Amino acid sequence: ISKGLNLSDFASDFEVKGSLASGLKIRNLKTTPSANGGNSPIKRLSVGDAEVKYDYKSLLKGDPVSGVEEVRLTDVEAEIALSSESVDKPKPKEESKSDKDSLAMVWKLLNGSYHLDNIDLRLTRGDADDIVIEDLYLDLPARGAGEFGFSKLQIGDKFERGPISASIRSTGDALVVGAFEPLDGVAVNELRLQKRGDAMIGTTLTVAGGTVTAIYGREGAVSAKLREGSVDLSLLAEMLGKQDALNSGKLNALTVDFAGDFAKPPTWNADIEAKLAEVEFSAEGIDAVSVDIDVTNGSLTANLAAEHK
Repeated sequence: ISKGLNLSDFASDFEVKGSLASGLKIRNLKTTPSANGGNSPIKRLSVGDAEVKYDYKSLLKGDPVSGVEEVRLTDVEAEIALSSESVDKPKPKEESKSDKDSLAMVWKLLNGSYHLDNIDLRLTRGDADDIVIEDLYLDLPARGAGEFGFSKLQIGDKFERGPISASIRSTGDALVVGAFEPLDGVAVNELRLQKRGDAMIGTTLTVAGGTVTAIYGREGAVSAKLREGSVDLSLLAEMLGKQDALNSGKLNALTVDFAGDFAKPPTWNADIEAKLAEVEFSAEGIDAVSVDIDVTNGSLTANLAAEHK
């Protein structure tokens, strides 16, 4: 178990019941880092209760992930060190095979049910601010509907949010998260992860009064469109901490289509169209603005038309 959790650099103490055939129950797991520190990303871990049920035949076939039937975790405290380089720098596209493998593992794991309660996590990122999640919980039956949430999400002293809760549903072909509000003025109406089709991730969200749909494709393409209402630009500027830059304005239309590797600007191809109205800066106002931006192989062309008050 210590090897499976990459805890070989730790002194571990826990109680185990069950067997490989019937499933395992672990109680009162506590770890103490060894004197040399070691290379494990897990720096601290304690688990009150953990129970795993699975089809032991999958172990014999060498595919333990697809055999997971149920996981229960209660009263967990963990500190995990993330590589600041892997967090801050996107991976080149040619190295994305591991991402596809990870997604395949997710769909296998979703054949089981998961019940997590009272999970506290601290993610350290070198010189970057720590990420702290308190009282995380998840209740997700196999191919059924449940709920997840947390009491607090904090990033250093710059950001704090909570409590947040949302419905979550697994269908076998999709994982669907219901409505929640990650930021003031931003509401996610639905977030969907698709197993099949061109669209891998899709979301509908309300931003400063406007309803936007966005899709992230399996090959890295991104599209977004303002579907209903208009975005209050003064409220958006306030959300971004730029309230002095704009007195008022509305975004009445927005269409974005992007393809390319985010880490390689010469591969970028994009078409962005936007229409703004009633824009007022501190010095002057504009009745209407039309913006059309075209990016071809990383070269940008922008057309701007404005009607001044």
